[in-house]
Amino acid sequence: MLMSLRHGKIFIIFVMGGLNIKVFVLESSSPLDLMSGVSESKALEEICKMMQHSVTSFFVKSSNEFDTAINYIATIDDYVDDEDEEEQICIHISCHGNNDGLALGKDFLMWEEVANSLLPLLKLQRLKKPIYLAISACGTDNQKISSAIRKIFNKEKI
Repeated sequence: MLMSLRHGKIFIIFVMGGLNIKVFVLESSSPLDLMSGVSESKALEEICKMMQHSVTSFFVKSSNEFDTAINYIATIDDYVDDEDEEEQICIHISCHGNNDGLALGKDFLMWEEVANSLLPLLKLQRLKKPIYLAISACGTDNQKISSAIRKIFNKEKI
């Protein structure tokens, strides 16, 4: 699932060819996945580099670390200059989940909580292009983050 998170609208994006994107991967694998070498971030990094996208990964083991990573990524607003305002940003979240939300280590965030965690990104001012959100987890076929983000847009007047 890939969606745009800006300007009060959410768009599902299927084709991203031709775009030069800065990709931030946030991965939260189980300890057993780590031991067996199961990692989406490694594969995504290689694919992004082949497509000439910039990419970096964060491994998060809890909802606190997830929030810390999101807040850190949101500081991009402090570093954007006029040339960077047209940059495309993608946040790719890879973790376990279900219809109710996402698992980050021992923590489980309901879709509304995930949307609230993303609020610093939703409030970015300097970037003109939409921010894309990709979530790779079980349960995203019945996700409720889209409606939770719409509520935030309306409440926060974003």
